[in-house]
Amino acid sequence: MGKAIADYEIGANAHAEFIPDAAGTGVWEDISLAAAGVTLTSGEFMLGQTMGGTEFKLVAGAGDGTNGLVTTTGPVTVLIKTSPTSGGTFDDVVLTEEITADTTFAEGADLITYIPPREQTECYAKVFVTVTTDTLTTYSLDAFVVGVC
Repeated sequence: MGKAIADYEIGANAHAEFIPDAAGTGVWEDISLAAAGVTLTSGEFMLGQTMGGTEFKLVAGAGDGTNGLVTTTGPVTVLIKTSPTSGGTFDDVVLTEEITADTTFAEGADLITYIPPREQTECYAKVFVTVTTDTLTTYSLDAFVVGVC
């Protein structure tokens, strides 16, 4: 008799590829969150459907001397958009998540995790983080793709 496949969490970020910043030159490692009404946009990165072999993570960072993330008066919206080609329009939304007001995350806590489903055919992606009403510029984020070998 075979063993049942169960849900599981992909390991401890053993292999992480950091995502380029908006200029495409740096990484989202302790990048400052945006002010109210501003959208933080990543550079283009690969996020193909690999039968569960990759996972996108957005994590509360420790930059600017703060630990974690605290939202107070409004939500933070996270979108992942894809394109079939490099340099495309990135208008296909594959993930929409909202971090509600009055939410606290410890440093290193996962804010968003996303494993591309089998139906996702486009493998070029960008992340968009919009701060609605809070000014969260004293907090930071890490964003990366974890590869599972």
